[in-house]
Amino acid sequence: TERVWQDLFAATSSEVPDSVHLASWPQADPELIDDTLAGQVALVRRLVELGRAARATSGVRTRQPLGRALVAASGWDDLPDDLRTEIADELNCTSLVSLGEVAEAHLVDVSVKANFRALGKRFGSRTPVVAQAIADSDAAALVADLRQSGTATVMVEGEAVAVVEDDLVVSESPAQGWAVARDGGETLALDLMLTPELRRSGLARECVRTLQEARKNAGLAVSDRIQWPRRLWPITDYQQAFGGNGGFGLGGYSPIALGVALANKDKGIITVTTQPDGDMLYAPGVLW
Repeated sequence: TERVWQDLFAATSSEVPDSVHLASWPQADPELIDDTLAGQVALVRRLVELGRAARATSGVRTRQPLGRALVAASGWDDLPDDLRTEIADELNCTSLVSLGEVAEAHLVDVSVKANFRALGKRFGSRTPVVAQAIADSDAAALVADLRQSGTATVMVEGEAVAVVEDDLVVSESPAQGWAVARDGGETLALDLMLTPELRRSGLARECVRTLQEARKNAGLAVSDRIQWPRRLWPITDYQQAFGGNGGFGLGGYSPIALGVALANKDKGIITVTTQPDGDMLYAPGVLW
């Protein structure tokens, strides 16, 4: 705290105390509080937590970029672009799309079965036929009605019978190719389909992480140059991952630029070299 005070305040103004410990406690100005912004930031935090929970269940590592995330939440349509960008960056997704009711039905496989204990208290000897009616009903439609109005109707021997949520045991599992997380009426679904471009972008991130970890374990400073000794993937994939179409997802990396990013100080034999050899890329060196 003292270092921040010295760098940001004491060094720029002679009218402030010499130490943060000599300064008065700051007074809050309620007029500066933006309740709308506070609510939007709270929504961003909740959606990021949902996205991370979905990632955790999917088994897809965070460094692997995904094409899109679908969002359903109150206040989502009013969220400004800069906060949407924050969510996309945190979840490592290319785009965020509003989730409609029709689309949501295809994201989760829903099944229902009777809660015999609850049904028995209400229907007594009719419990088996009511349970069978629940089993024969459209599970997704039944659950949708329950969430919308709190009750749903099933036909029992030609009679419309109302059931409530306690009468059912609802099971939901993400449809193939999706990871879905829900909480408090908010939903976030991750599209797990990986295009060749997304795979290459993930490959580039994984390569940089591996190299940086090797540098750290070797005790090298950021300014130290390294040799890169391992035969890598096909040259076309390498060029597209680090040099083509914006490279490394966003950074415009090329083989040479990667070398500069990882090594910018000459240190004897520790140098970065990259050169194509037929269809493969070689990078001679000492770390691996």
